[in-house]
Amino acid sequence: MNSSEPKNDARWQAEPSLKALARYGAVGWIMQRMQDEPPEATSLSRVIAAAATRDWNGFRFSASSLERYYYRYQQLGFAGLVERPRADKGKTRKLTPELAEHLLAARKARPQLPITVLLDWLRDQGQDVLAQASLSSVHRLLRQQGLDRHTLRQIGPESGPQKAFEMPAVNMLWMTDLMYGPTFRDAEERLVKTRLFALLDDHSRLCPAAEYFASEALECFLTVFRAALLRRGLPEKLYTDCGKIYTGRQLHVICANLGVKLLHAQPYHAWSKGKIERFFGHVQTSFQSRLVVEPVHALEDLNRRFWAWLEEHYHHSVHRATGQTPAERFAAGVAGIRPAPSAEELAQLFMARVCRRVRRDGCVSVAAQLFEVPLCLRGLEIEVRHTIPLAGSIEAWYQGRLVGVGRVLNKQQNATRFKRRNS
Repeated sequence: MNSSEPKNDARWQAEPSLKALARYGAVGWIMQRMQDEPPEATSLSRVIAAAATRDWNGFRFSASSLERYYYRYQQLGFAGLVERPRADKGKTRKLTPELAEHLLAARKARPQLPITVLLDWLRDQGQDVLAQASLSSVHRLLRQQGLDRHTLRQIGPESGPQKAFEMPAVNMLWMTDLMYGPTFRDAEERLVKTRLFALLDDHSRLCPAAEYFASEALECFLTVFRAALLRRGLPEKLYTDCGKIYTGRQLHVICANLGVKLLHAQPYHAWSKGKIERFFGHVQTSFQSRLVVEPVHALEDLNRRFWAWLEEHYHHSVHRATGQTPAERFAAGVAGIRPAPSAEELAQLFMARVCRRVRRDGCVSVAAQLFEVPLCLRGLEIEVRHTIPLAGSIEAWYQGRLVGVGRVLNKQQNATRFKRRNS
């Protein structure tokens, strides 16, 4: 049990942990019991055995461990109860120093490469890291050196958080995103899971439009976007994430025709849309929390109550960041807003566009429905345009020209015509 290490050994001068303090409490209790009890009435082994049955600030120690701590404290003081730091901490025991140095240098030179791709590249260069160490050992080494993906993302040249910004005028930048909304049961006891699509003006913090839906399809966002354009005019830029509905061809076509620049946030850069994330947080705490007391049972009722809250409460409450209400701040800059096209023009522009090859019977399939188009298009690949949601007809376009209108296939009506031609 004796040790020749001095009390001022630098290896023992670490910051005391909770476990070291628990050891100190146990040793102090043992020493106090030894002083209070007469030597003939007790022994060190009995006191240590009693201490082993007790809880010490959430820790429990065996009798052999407590005996070791007792003698360490006698020789080294409190420093003897602090854990020794590992001598090989921050080093890899399997990788040679030369190969570890090559790995770290390659990681610093190519931080954007995934680890597996970087290891394959090093292997092609004659430096097979995985021949000496496992992939988990490589990740551990990079994490210790601050070269793991999470750390590089936080300290990289394009990482957040960036400086706070604000557009100087209204409608210069709209942010958009979706949030998972409340779940409820409708009148037929069906479970409805909702999503809230919303747009936010960066300068005024006004919400041009927002609506709850039972899905997160592109049609849902386009419905909100079109309503926002009709109410608040055209924005200069639209800022979205890299979701599928925001990177598709149709939204690019719509923005190009409207003169709106479509911007996408970089992956893993959620902080860049902090304003709309805070708006969603406010919706959750100020609006959705009320639904616990007054639950909804229909999507229409949910949206009606949300729009009332948006117009009566949010838009007319002073925003802490601007010192004005969103409605006042937006109204102050309304003179410079570009007006949106008419509702009829927007309806044409927002029509969904899909490519289909016309069958030999003159039909195309759209949204699991068959539509009849002019027979002159049989065998050709056409562009089908339809309203959102899909109404009773479609438009057939070929080589940039409107060729005809397609109607829902009615097989019984076609059979009647067939009989007339052959009667």
